[in-house]
Amino acid sequence: CNTSRNDKTNNNMPPREEILILYGSQTGNSASAAQNLTALISKKIPTLRTRLMECDEFIYSRHGKWTRFVIIITSSYGVGQAPMGCHRFREFCDFIFSPARDDFLKPVTYMLLGLGDSQYR
Repeated sequence: CNTSRNDKTNNNMPPREEILILYGSQTGNSASAAQNLTALISKKIPTLRTRLMECDEFIYSRHGKWTRFVIIITSSYGVGQAPMGCHRFREFCDFIFSPARDDFLKPVTYMLLGLGDSQYR
């Protein structure tokens, strides 16, 4: 029997790279930016899988697994406080960026986008 490349099942294909997009949002701007970025990546780079989660949801999730690429979109609230859905993640960041854990994110390439409030003075 002659098989062509088109006949191969997905089991023979290498797994697609996944990018994790996390967000923390008080007013919805960071959530919207994360959703827009997820859609843009899916459209422009269809070979890349995306996983969109709120920061705290990622911490609580049994399936919360770091990927090789992570984008975090968040904003501060009030006087530098973490926004809704990002409080536990903020505490987690304090832990992983402590001197004792400086190698925790070594295998991860990450980007942080911080949004500000133009009304704050």
